[in-house]
Amino acid sequence: LQERLRYPDSTGLESLLLLRGADRVLQAHIEYIESYTSCMVVQAFQKAAKRRSEYWRGQRKALRQLLSGVSSEGSVGALLGQALHQPLAHHVQQYVLLLLSLGDTIGEHHPTRELVVNAVTLFGNLQSFMKQELDQAVATQALWHTLRGRLRDVLCTPAHRLLQDSQDVPVTVAPLRAERVLLFDDALVLLQGHNVHTFDLKLVWVDPGQDGCTFHLLTPEEEFSFCAKDSQGQAVWQWKVTWAVHQALRGKKDFPVLGAGLEPSQPPACRCAEYTFQAEGRLCQATYEGEWCRGRPHGEP
Repeated sequence: LQERLRYPDSTGLESLLLLRGADRVLQAHIEYIESYTSCMVVQAFQKAAKRRSEYWRGQRKALRQLLSGVSSEGSVGALLGQALHQPLAHHVQQYVLLLLSLGDTIGEHHPTRELVVNAVTLFGNLQSFMKQELDQAVATQALWHTLRGRLRDVLCTPAHRLLQDSQDVPVTVAPLRAERVLLFDDALVLLQGHNVHTFDLKLVWVDPGQDGCTFHLLTPEEEFSFCAKDSQGQAVWQWKVTWAVHQALRGKKDFPVLGAGLEPSQPPACRCAEYTFQAEGRLCQATYEGEWCRGRPHGEP
């Protein structure tokens, strides 16, 4: 791409991978950043550096050479993590700048104009996606340090991404008086003493409240009221839970950011999913797989 900008006649635009294969390049970057942040969440880089501490201490200088604007005082694990991300972020930034420059050099009616505009949009969105992924991974990683050992062991998985924490935006839950509420991108978690109550977002239904501070959640075995201190707190929680449910039902992350590309609406009332009942009673440990409607199985368990 840089060569094409310097020497316009050197190669046809149709042959540039960033234009003709923009979707494939984008997908490769998305898969990489998702894998990278999964490693971040479980502190894989710090653990790898600790296991081979002597080797990685010897690589500190080489790692710093890959980075810019990074303090030499950081741990080897932190340097390793940054070395696996910062160059990629720089490349994506350069993609956008070079593509914008390319767009300025070709006319409005150039046959590849649409390809250039599409690539600029895709890689600009990729920057937003990468920032959100990193922010969520950092928040999730920080969360583990605030939890007791057993809770941390139960919740610390590579797939979890923290979207909201009741310690940041307070909310009370009734009738289950949860001490802390954690919204991940795949589950809603209520902490009550040593107990962890986890709800699969694919089987969570959101009912808007009437008073501006409360909304309700339905699950196969529970109904909850979420009450925030004010309407702003209620709006934050309701919006994030709603879009997290949307995302869980779609089975892939919203791109470029949570809630993007979809019309604001309630997730579908009827869904297909599998659920094993946990509460004591005749259905305990019974599994139902099929259609659900607002927390109720649409058929015989």
